[in-house]
Amino acid sequence: MPDYGGYDFSVYSMFTLWFLMFFFFICQLTGATLLFTVHLKKRKRFLIRASVSFVCMTILSVGVMYFFLYFGSYYWGYVSIYIIMFLATFACFMSCYNESAWTVMFCCIAGYLTQHPIGKIYRLFRIITGLSGAPWISFACNLCFYAAGLVCIYFIFARRANKNISTKIENRNILFLSVAALIVTIFINNLFDMYARSIVLLDVAGSVLAVFTCIFILSVQSGLLDKSRYRQDMEIMEQLWEEKRKQFDLTKENIDIINIKCHDLKHQLYALRTSEGEISKEAVREIEDAVSFYDSNIKTNNEILDTMLTEKSLYCREHGIKLTCMVDGRKLSYISSADMCSLFGNAIENAIEAVGRVKDPDKRVVSVTSEVRSGMNLIRIVNYFGGKVEFEDGLPVTDKGDKNFHGFGMKSIRAIVEKYGGNLSVSTEDDEFYLNIVLPLP
Repeated sequence: MPDYGGYDFSVYSMFTLWFLMFFFFICQLTGATLLFTVHLKKRKRFLIRASVSFVCMTILSVGVMYFFLYFGSYYWGYVSIYIIMFLATFACFMSCYNESAWTVMFCCIAGYLTQHPIGKIYRLFRIITGLSGAPWISFACNLCFYAAGLVCIYFIFARRANKNISTKIENRNILFLSVAALIVTIFINNLFDMYARSIVLLDVAGSVLAVFTCIFILSVQSGLLDKSRYRQDMEIMEQLWEEKRKQFDLTKENIDIINIKCHDLKHQLYALRTSEGEISKEAVREIEDAVSFYDSNIKTNNEILDTMLTEKSLYCREHGIKLTCMVDGRKLSYISSADMCSLFGNAIENAIEAVGRVKDPDKRVVSVTSEVRSGMNLIRIVNYFGGKVEFEDGLPVTDKGDKNFHGFGMKSIRAIVEKYGGNLSVSTEDDEFYLNIVLPLP
């Protein structure tokens, strides 16, 4: 809680002072939590949600004030106040950010572990200097300490943590450690606040312990986030190597297909030379089929896209899948080659894999289209599928056994789309799967 320097409040309304005390604590906790939400996705009408949350927190401060009046002298009542305000802050952030509860909880705990040591450092400053006086003096000093503390915590911990906080806190150990740290901090802090403030030495010891404990836990959190990020990077590298291996296998298969077609043509030409001028309709049809195999080349006026789509087309032709493509590659030239291959490669491979399980030959179709409308690139990939598609976090859930390894393709597509400021949506209708990508033109 904020400390007002031991000033005699008898001339002030105690209700007003308690209200300001709790309200200022909530504001401090909110400001500290915001340090860790820089890269989180905001919900629609964020400002309205934030305004409503501010009003609710103000009302909560009034309620906590009356709760403190009746139960604040009891240890469990004092602890309950902190827990109530923390949970209320968590609820407000959940309503404002479109993230998992795990991620928001982690940010709120990190915010508490930021606010708490700053308050304790100010407490030590007041004890050492013997600061006392009007409430506004204590408030101004507290505010200065708080602002300086936020700046330090941001550059030491929060900035680094923001780089590693993804849309989900995948490593649950990080969150469990944070929750345990929060519980210990709240209970020990209130124990010192209620029973040790009258003893200066214990008050100082409790404040120092709280500062070092919170800073240590923030350090451990940052280290675990770094470790989790490195592990995710390694998984991505393994996925990329797996994709390269698959690409090599696909290329080898296409080369084998071409060699077979060339071998068939050699036999057909030999048969023509020995047929004494007579060519059967069946022989002509076989030659036409062999030659038409080379019509699989797709032209989009983008060399990278042409190469990748042609290879997919060759694969589809050999496996009884029809791939149609109407894309102007010139309109996509601002996308890097690596992102282009990953975006279209993952999307088309997913579509081909789904269509490959469809028995009806008329439905073994993959359609790729792109058009420019109102300054936006609209890309759509449509394919038939069999069975049922389940969604999680707006993306289809892989039906493969190893869910930690597979399913990366769709996440990669979404990451690339968001990188270029676009939007990805997937949906199903009857037995058709739609992948829609909207990318703004540069």
